[in-house]
Amino acid sequence: MFGAATLAFGVAAAATPIHLDTANYTYWCIGSCDRDASVTPHPGLILMGGGTDVDSAFQQHIKWSAGGDFLVLRASGDDAYNSYIQGLGSTHSVATLLTKNRAAAEDPFVLSKIDGADAIWFAGGDQSVYLDEWQASTMQQRLQAAIARGVPVGGTSAGCDIQGGSVYTGANGSATSDEALADPYNKYMTLQPYSFLKHSPPAGLLANIIVDTHFMTRDRFGRLLAFAARLWKDDELPRAAVGIDEKTAIAIDSTGKGTMHMQGSAGGRAWVLTPTTMPERCEKGRTLVWETSVQKLDAKYGDTYNFMNMSGGAPSQKYTVSASDGALKPGDPYSPPRRASRADDEGTTRPDVVGQQEAGHVSEGVRDRLAYQYDPPLCDWCEGGACNPQCGVVKDLFNVSITPAVGRAFPYWRSPTAAPLGVHDEDITLGVIVHHGVARNGNDYFCSMYNGLLKRFGAEARHVLLVSPQIYEPSDGPASTELYWEDDDTAERNWKWGGNSSAALSASISSFSVLDEMLHAMMDQRTYPNLKALIVTGHSAGGQIVQRFALASSFEPRSGVTLGYFPANPSSYTYLNDLRPVIDAPWTCSGFCDNTTILSQRWDFAKPQGTKGTCDDYNAYGYGFDGALPDYLAARGVEAMRAAYGNRTVTYLSGESDVCDHPFQTEQRCTPGCDPQDGGLDTSCEAALQGHCRMARAHAFAQYVQHVYAGAPLDHRLVSVPHVGHNGCAMFQSPEAIAAMFP
Repeated sequence: MFGAATLAFGVAAAATPIHLDTANYTYWCIGSCDRDASVTPHPGLILMGGGTDVDSAFQQHIKWSAGGDFLVLRASGDDAYNSYIQGLGSTHSVATLLTKNRAAAEDPFVLSKIDGADAIWFAGGDQSVYLDEWQASTMQQRLQAAIARGVPVGGTSAGCDIQGGSVYTGANGSATSDEALADPYNKYMTLQPYSFLKHSPPAGLLANIIVDTHFMTRDRFGRLLAFAARLWKDDELPRAAVGIDEKTAIAIDSTGKGTMHMQGSAGGRAWVLTPTTMPERCEKGRTLVWETSVQKLDAKYGDTYNFMNMSGGAPSQKYTVSASDGALKPGDPYSPPRRASRADDEGTTRPDVVGQQEAGHVSEGVRDRLAYQYDPPLCDWCEGGACNPQCGVVKDLFNVSITPAVGRAFPYWRSPTAAPLGVHDEDITLGVIVHHGVARNGNDYFCSMYNGLLKRFGAEARHVLLVSPQIYEPSDGPASTELYWEDDDTAERNWKWGGNSSAALSASISSFSVLDEMLHAMMDQRTYPNLKALIVTGHSAGGQIVQRFALASSFEPRSGVTLGYFPANPSSYTYLNDLRPVIDAPWTCSGFCDNTTILSQRWDFAKPQGTKGTCDDYNAYGYGFDGALPDYLAARGVEAMRAAYGNRTVTYLSGESDVCDHPFQTEQRCTPGCDPQDGGLDTSCEAALQGHCRMARAHAFAQYVQHVYAGAPLDHRLVSVPHVGHNGCAMFQSPEAIAAMFP
């Protein structure tokens, strides 16, 4: 069913719509069907819960497709989606391809339409038919190839069910919750423990998640819990589960962040089940006994959820559901237990606090039970650390050298009480640039650092000029006045490594040039005559850009101004030659990234052995200096950069709990009872040659720099931060990082 289309951009229609009907397929197309669009789509995934379609989610899908060729796949039904999608946004063409049999999955025409698609949508229907006719076929291979080239995909109802890392096949008919709770192995519980499609980026998206739809409308909580129990019991690997109700969609971007969408006032709800232990009882012919943590998500309140580290939503909407004796407790598993201070789910307020009674007090016993009930099912050290992430922040624009040519400026975040960058201020004595990571959440990074500055300086923080650059990619929807970069990991365009802004504009600029120009603006003595120090820092992918910027930049501060670089917890470093740490620690659970061992470890450095044919590009730019370089670095020259890096003041900030590798530790079952989320650790062979985890890579690289510049005066050091994992907010507010940056 379709929602009411709220926009009517339309397309330039071809002279005659195409309709082909063969033994293997039926094909309908409207728009410019006679030629492929010449666009670059952007990765994304839409999970829709069935029933009435969600207009805004389809509009996001069209946006990700860059207005290209939109393809709907189905095995039953008609072409009603074509005009609906066409009415929601500007597309080159919209086509529906209905397959009639398994032969269609090998048909050259069908394969060519998948190869030419810029967005793919799986309609509702019967997932058992989809799996029977499409799985283990050339069609499945082409669909996987489409995802690999960045084509966004999505689906509703059965078309959504097949997107998970495991799939409920429905081969014997639909399972009910009562049947599933009474016997998780009944004949209707037909589960496929592997995926139909593997989603990325980010790599591993939904890998350990099973999805169900029509969730509350058809009372499917019990069966979804039984799905997860079966998969965990049979495969001995943790499984999470996502239940999506009708009139609801989750749009997951290329970082793994899911944004809730709704159609009408009654839609927009989903539930994420994250059990922390193996099922207490999951046996054939016996009732299920198990408990799970539940996070309810609601589009009405703007909820988002990170499907890589399994976090998000409101704390007040996190609760526990258990199964025993063929029933669920609480009796209504779709809402947290009612508390005196909470508005009803359908109310207009939802404070993000748990267990707060009317008088504002909670007994110690109640607090202890709540703490247990609402603890996240994650290994708390991996991304742990205490911090305050809230502050006031506004976005502004900074004119860079290409602004006159492209009519766009560079966005950044600042305090609402501070003047824009470049406005005269004699009170400023310290300039700080803090760079976001791959989630491109510059506003959050601003607040993390701002509160760190308040901890150090109090009211005197008014003497600090703090800005947080904002890199946008097309999927972020930059304004027409804002510069943006492509989602492109090639050396020429990778913003984390100094790549140029989008080639779709009439001129482009390196992300490093932007930082140069911001530093020059801060150093202008006419604007900030009393400036004494400059700091450039960033966490995670922000740490990557800072370390490589320190290596590549030609910027030098004026006399009397110091400049320090503080890369924090990056996944990798750019090495200065082809040497790497000699890694003796085995790839075993017991030998993997023990932080007490890392603190005292001393590395030797040598050219890695056995990389030929397995990791030939371990020294390619980003990890080393081989191969193509971005324009900024090519103009600078490798030898000049090596010489300059030895003269920089660089402090490597390393969290002592940033020791997790989710794929390895999950596969080896190193952390039973909790999920070792690693914040998107680079697990490529190139990165792995730098160390097993971020903490090891930081300590090894800091020692490597001393090795390379042995005998020369060097102002590089490492600050190891206890009790902080992969958490930029906790890092920038830790006593150790504050003392290092602001002595």
